[in-house]
Amino acid sequence: MASKYGRHAFDAELDCEWMTADVDIFFTLSNEGEYDLITDQEVKISNTNIYLTKYVNWDYVDGLINEFIANGDHKDYGDG
Repeated sequence: MASKYGRHAFDAELDCEWMTADVDIFFTLSNEGEYDLITDQEVKISNTNIYLTKYVNWDYVDGLINEFIANGDHKDYGDG
């Protein structure tokens, strides 16, 4: 059974004025009492070891992460 909490990854496409990159977005989702907490966020160009973590627009990436979580198949998450 899949768990809502733990380390997750998904792919996305990020654009800027001078390039478009296929990236992998990594994050950890845990629960702190009443609230879910997102930590350990990383962004890496797919199929490379090039990390863009400190260069991305985190408002946008946080939105992608929240969308990924919201679209999760909650029936697979169990009671957690």
